[in-house]
Parts: sequence; structure tokens; C-alpha cells
Amino acid sequence: MHWEKIDMNLAKNFLNRQRILGVRFNWTKSTQTLEGYEKNGDLKFRLRLPYFMDFDEVSGSVVEASIFNILIILIKAGIGSVGFFENGEISSHKVFRAYMIRKKQGKSQIKYLKTKGKSRAGSRVRLHQTLEFFENINIRVNELMERHHIDRVAISCSKTLWPYFFGGAVKPSFGKDDRRLMRVPIHIPNAAHRYLVKTHNHLFTFRLLAEHRVLEEIRQMDKKRTEDMDGYSENW
Repeated sequence: MHWEKIDMNLAKNFLNRQRILGVRFNWTKSTQTLEGYEKNGDLKFRLRLPYFMDFDEVSGSVVEASIFNILIILIKAGIGSVGFFENGEISSHKVFRAYMIRKKQGKSQIKYLKTKGKSRAGSRVRLHQTLEFFENINIRVNELMERHHIDRVAISCSKTLWPYFFGGAVKPSFGKDDRRLMRVPIHIPNAAHRYLVKTHNHLFTFRLLAEHRVLEEIRQMDKKRTEDMDGYSENW
């Protein structure tokens, strides 16, 4: 199986066909992932929906929102960024940096404390900057959430850092179980501005994970749709 990007109309047609074939759907909101299972229980596909879409489990179809705002938070050791996207366009962003890495060991101060216990003066400085780093991120997050209507919050952050993000002196105005919260489903190597944009572009599209036979079925559907459109244009 591998992931393939598909457009909205193709995704809708594909799901309609799967529903007719009796495929059983399983929807996970936190990852925007729809799974399709064969009648024998085997997984047939995984479809990641764009963040501005939802899945109606009653009708078995996708639902698109007309207006949608998302807050994307990327956090790596020593660098973090917060971006607010309004109707698919970046409206505001800010990058945060902190001295969190022990140069010789190449690990963050938090991981060092977990393995070595108490630290010396230089390490205490790094720990202080780490705590301040998360406070500044959450101040920005809370400002944006107070000023704007936020439909979804996408976050890429190691579970090791979650206690500092959710449990610091300044906490985000949403909890770990907030229905708007979703995990960024791809590896983010850096939290710089360009990765905010790349993350948004990824979350903005349909992604299908399936075996070759299912992907070939999709390609044939797309080919037929293109031929039908060409025929319509010629007749017109």
C-alpha cells in the first residue's frame, strides 16, 4: 500500500462506489481518516480527508464546510511555529526559538533531565528557556483563539513535550480532548515557516492509502471522467 493524492470529485465518486459495494466505513475524527473494510473484514483503503471536511456516518458521504479556519502548531526541540489559516490562506504566523539542545550530546534539555536527573547551571538556563519557549507559544495560541473563530487545531509535537505544552504556567485555551484538535499525520523535520505552509497544503488535500488494484480502480474512474468531460466539450 502507498499514499496517493486525489481530488475532491474523484474522492466523492470513489466513496459513493464503495458504499454501493457494501464497504464498511470507520471514521476517526482526530486524524481525519476514513477506513474502508471489505465484507470479510480486510482493510481495503484509508482515506485522509482535508481538514475542512467531515464525514457523515449516517449518509456515508463527505461534507464540506463553506468557511473554515485552522490553527497549525509545530513544535520541535528549540523551534516552534504557530500559523493561522483563514479559508485556505495563511493570515498570521510566528516562529519561536529557544536554546534547548545540549551541543555535545545533541539531545534536548528535557530528554537529558529524564536520563541524568538534576542538572548544573548551564542546564538550568536551558530548562528555563524551554519553559519560557512553551509559555510564549501558548500566549500566541491564546491570542489567536481569542481574536478568531477556530474550527480545527492541528498539532505536531512529540508526546515527550506534551506536559510542557499543556501543563505549563501558561496553558493553551483548549485541552487534550478538544474535538477540534487533530494530530498532523506526517513527519515534520522542522518547525520553520515553510513547513507550516507545507503542513497546511498536505492537510488541505485528499490522500488515499490502498493496494495497487484499488488505486488502479481510481485511475480508471478518473480516466472515464476525463473522457466524459472531453466528449461534452466536443458536443458543446
